[in-house]
Amino acid sequence: MKIQAAPQPTAPVLRKLPSGKPELPRPDEYQLNTSERTYSKNYDNETYRRTYACAGAAIGGFLSHFAALGAGAFGGVTLGGAVGAALGGGLGATLGSVIGGLGGAVAGAKIQGTTLWGRALLSKAGAAVGNLAGRLAGIVGIPLRSDLVETASRFHIKTLNAHGAEMDYTGHACIQKDAAQAFMAKLQPGDVILTGDERSTPFMTVTQLVSGRSDFTHAILYQGGGKTIEAKMEDGVREGELESVLLGKQHAVAIRPDYAEGQVSKVLEAGRELLGKNYDFKFKQGNDTYYCSEAVNTAVKKGAPQIGFRERHFLGREIVIPNDMLYNQNSRVAAEAGIGRSYLDCLMGKYIESENDLM
Repeated sequence: MKIQAAPQPTAPVLRKLPSGKPELPRPDEYQLNTSERTYSKNYDNETYRRTYACAGAAIGGFLSHFAALGAGAFGGVTLGGAVGAALGGGLGATLGSVIGGLGGAVAGAKIQGTTLWGRALLSKAGAAVGNLAGRLAGIVGIPLRSDLVETASRFHIKTLNAHGAEMDYTGHACIQKDAAQAFMAKLQPGDVILTGDERSTPFMTVTQLVSGRSDFTHAILYQGGGKTIEAKMEDGVREGELESVLLGKQHAVAIRPDYAEGQVSKVLEAGRELLGKNYDFKFKQGNDTYYCSEAVNTAVKKGAPQIGFRERHFLGREIVIPNDMLYNQNSRVAAEAGIGRSYLDCLMGKYIESENDLM
């Protein structure tokens, strides 16, 4: 099996400004550094089985969360209906089924969230089904994608058993210290930093559903001097250290909005006014709580309203997602570190031997 290394970013041709400084590229002029994605049938049977098994584990682990809700709801409907029928006949059975179904779904979700037993079980089942599907795919000669083959090359039963129920585990390499420092050296206050990694599976899934891409799941406002303003689930809007954030991510891009003179200080001031605010778990504007990209968008909108990050209508709410912030024509790409991966590749990364341990 021949695995090719991921390509390096394609450096755009930078024009010269009248001052002699290079002009940063617009997002549509910039090619992100992503894992190689070519298709080939030139693989042996073991590669087919391993790749499909790893993909099957990833899909099974993902579906386990929905299965837990369904199983809980089914059990609740059955039990509630039986109890209701015994106490109140047909009407009691109906009410009992409804109440029991809702309660069962909540219970299933809580049990899954606490123990992740369903994830451990269905990821193994998915791997077994994937192994069989891989045998058939190899016989038929269905092409495999190179990035998925590369990821699956580090898939083993021992890693599946060890990490099948871990939501925050990843086998993909994170940004290394020297790359993080080189990235930070290119930044200026007011830059917006977008990061991606598969630990944020719920946000990655929403981003994929909304935009068709899941490159980035987190947005940060850079203050300068290594300091950030960002909203995190555990403690709301806080200041942070950028280097420590980058070392836990796999991909990062910095964009530099086309601020007018004096607007950087206004944006940063608006961002600091949000410090101490709680995290917005409802993803709803105007409630004085903020999720990551909402906090950045609020600060930029107040200090530099002409930038205009895209807001999408989703499930009755106006939201701004990190992925959309990159594709803003009133901004330029200032820096990049790490490698971007596809949605399935990210999910598969939870079931492979850690690349960081191999370095």
